[in-house]
Amino acid sequence: MALAGLLVAFLAVVGGIFGYRYQAANKEISSIAVMPIANASGNSNIEYLADGMTDNLIRSLSSVPGLSVKARSTVFSYKGKELSPRVIGSDLSVDAVLLGRLEQGDEEIRLSLELVDTSTQDVLWSANYSRVIAELTIMQREIARDVSGHLRPGLTPAEQRRISKNYSTSAEAQLLYLRGRFQWVRRTARDLEKAARFFEQAIEKDPDYALAYTGLADAYALKPLYGNFSPHEHLPKAKQAALKALEIDPNLAEAHASLGYIAQTFEHDWEAAGNEYRTAIRLNPNYATARQWYAEHLAFRGNLEEALVEIDVALELDPFSMVINRMKGNLLTFSKRYDEAIAQFERTIELYPESPIVRFNLAEAYAAKGMRTEAIEHFLAGLQLDGASNYELRRYKSAFKLKGWNGFWMEHLATMINLERAVERKEGRSFYDNEGLAYAYAAVNYNEKAIEYLNKAYEAREPSIVTIANSDVYDGLRSDVRFQELISKIGLPQ
Repeated sequence: MALAGLLVAFLAVVGGIFGYRYQAANKEISSIAVMPIANASGNSNIEYLADGMTDNLIRSLSSVPGLSVKARSTVFSYKGKELSPRVIGSDLSVDAVLLGRLEQGDEEIRLSLELVDTSTQDVLWSANYSRVIAELTIMQREIARDVSGHLRPGLTPAEQRRISKNYSTSAEAQLLYLRGRFQWVRRTARDLEKAARFFEQAIEKDPDYALAYTGLADAYALKPLYGNFSPHEHLPKAKQAALKALEIDPNLAEAHASLGYIAQTFEHDWEAAGNEYRTAIRLNPNYATARQWYAEHLAFRGNLEEALVEIDVALELDPFSMVINRMKGNLLTFSKRYDEAIAQFERTIELYPESPIVRFNLAEAYAAKGMRTEAIEHFLAGLQLDGASNYELRRYKSAFKLKGWNGFWMEHLATMINLERAVERKEGRSFYDNEGLAYAYAAVNYNEKAIEYLNKAYEAREPSIVTIANSDVYDGLRSDVRFQELISKIGLPQ
């Protein structure tokens, strides 16, 4: 009986392997979505463990040659949804999905995996794993090795090592890193502060965790873009963290992308930024954020057609990313393809109806097209989503009704100036969004004030200063020698 059981098990394994190889010979899997591993334990405390293992698999399979792997933010939009592999495959245009279920025993965790063809819904490969939680990193190496081996049987030993690499031996550190990335992708000042704390805690658990240093770099780097944080305080810290990550792992794509972003937005070293982005993409072609930032880099340098090609690659990798979707809209606006930009922003709003920044971007596209009534409608929607009170919204509406476009922006200027003073009184610091004030002054053709605050933004190294050559709101300043000199200092094309 025992021998018969062993024979059945052997035939099942051999059948699975040969069945996969037979299909692979006819149809190589070129794209895959690693779906969120289902927590079937009934214990919500290990939810982050399931998420962390999903994240690790995405990262590992991203190193498989010739394999397009959907990004985390896209696949996690399916979390908790019961959809067939065929539907997911159609939605995401992938050849296969990897499905998993995590269970918890008294002392061990158990994971079952299935690789499913999305066109036929045939199971190409399946396996079960069981380890005590202290051996989580060993389990993850085994899984990465086995899945990649079935997708690409001819991997070299060097490729196998790269794919099955673990970036931390601490399961706790990995989970803290994951929680940090979860906050980071939400792109609010509060979430970025939370993200930084999680990354710092991950580093405390594992001081040699290169990915955690990169996460910390990205949190510091983006804080000035999404809140009233001084770039001179945060960007040097971001660079220090990114360099530490590269000291630990010189071939970490995320760290090279982080350095590219810092070189671009803080140091205005465009050559270094481009080199870092291209290095990141070479090391990990599936890293959507590197492709997004490189697309922005190309646009700011005046290469708008190349930028749109690159942002489309980023979107293919991460089709449900809010920031990549809205950045495509921005690039279309920069290209003066306003109807396409408006359609892109409207699609993004369908995905993220609660996002104020997408509404603001849509308003800018309408304004650039000369449709000011529609622009105001979406500016107001964005302000409401951003927490403006009914009293404030009534003031904006009244200002637009009585004095039109200029009235709206004068009201906005007054609001921003009052907020700036309140921040200084409450927090004892004078840093504020100078480029935002310059934008408002430019909108009402107060060119002297616009130039004054643009220069302040440049001295402060505010990240949004690199967008001014592309922004339609500054069209009235382009003939001003001072604006031209500023563009030149930043290193942007005239």
